[in-house]
Amino acid sequence: MKLLMLSGDAAHYGKTIRRAERGLVTSSLTHPIRNWRAYPTEVNDLRSFSRLALEIEERHPATALALGQLSQLGSELTSQERFIKRSHRGEAPHIESKPQSLLMLDIEYDDGLSELSDQERIERFIQLLPSCFHASSYHYQFSSSHRLRTSKDQLGSCLRVHIFFWSDQAIELELWRSYLAKLNKTHQEAKRKDLIDLSPITASGALIMTRPRFAGNLTDPLLSRSGLVIKETECVILPSSAHERPLARPTPQMRVLKRGYTESDDWAETQLQNVARRASQL
Repeated sequence: MKLLMLSGDAAHYGKTIRRAERGLVTSSLTHPIRNWRAYPTEVNDLRSFSRLALEIEERHPATALALGQLSQLGSELTSQERFIKRSHRGEAPHIESKPQSLLMLDIEYDDGLSELSDQERIERFIQLLPSCFHASSYHYQFSSSHRLRTSKDQLGSCLRVHIFFWSDQAIELELWRSYLAKLNKTHQEAKRKDLIDLSPITASGALIMTRPRFAGNLTDPLLSRSGLVIKETECVILPSSAHERPLARPTPQMRVLKRGYTESDDWAETQLQNVARRASQL
């Protein structure tokens, strides 16, 4: 499958961590970028994606990834012209969504397990997902603010990580978001909080793949932020329902009443008569 590498016009596309008041830190984009050069790249499985992700993290600080592919408009541009400009709404007409096998999870979850190792916490989180994920290999990358005390997470106890699985069957981003939304709804009913942040799961969003930078005398609490975990199966086999598009709600049939009033057939006859009666009195 194809992904897009996005190269920005800055030295670093990622987060910069700075010291704030009361022992907290702030996290902000080093250089906000709206314009990118797009370079299509091929990944055939989770291992090849992991190699690409690690290469970007270590050697290409101005590069991001997009989950979409070039649209027809984007494909007509030459490599020298392939300059992707995002609108103020974040839209990129040169990028479109197509079915893909890479499954991304953006996790920001207060699991109450900060005493465990980071790897143990990821494994505990995966057990909250459906069983099809439990024995599957994955690539992980901890977010820039993982294990840092921020105004949003003053204890620094939330698990913040991107997890990437590989599906045996390509799925549209819209259906993948819908599937995750259902998981969130089920978890909300039990725990009153979301499992997964859906906002980064878009075709044209620029995913940060680089290590954060630390200003002043701050240092990175993590020696390693990314890695590949090999388990029993290489691919996730999603349930068939995840690939099914929801049926459109049927448009109710309409009937025309006296004086041109139109009402839905599922109204009770007495309600329809009342509407017609009021109309005749106008």
